[in-house]
Amino acid sequence: VGSSRTRCCSLPSASRTRACSSASLRISLLPGFWQKASLLNPIFYMINGFRYGFLGVSDIGLLTSYSVIILFIIALYIYCLYLLRTSTGLRP
Repeated sequence: VGSSRTRCCSLPSASRTRACSSASLRISLLPGFWQKASLLNPIFYMINGFRYGFLGVSDIGLLTSYSVIILFIIALYIYCLYLLRTSTGLRP
């Protein structure tokens, strides 16, 4: 009679990853608000690519996942260039 975490982690190691890992769960299992909130998280798209590679299932299309990841990388790159050009946070 423990928490779900205790019961989950008492499983044999082979099934522990499958039962306890949120990366193997589909987004459709989340409540409506959290489904929409997950789509704003760029890590979701990275995990989705890994899920497709390991399990062969995907919540959204791979092209969408890769596009969001690439756009996120470009945005961070531009932000880093901006910080370097304005010398923000650099010591004199």
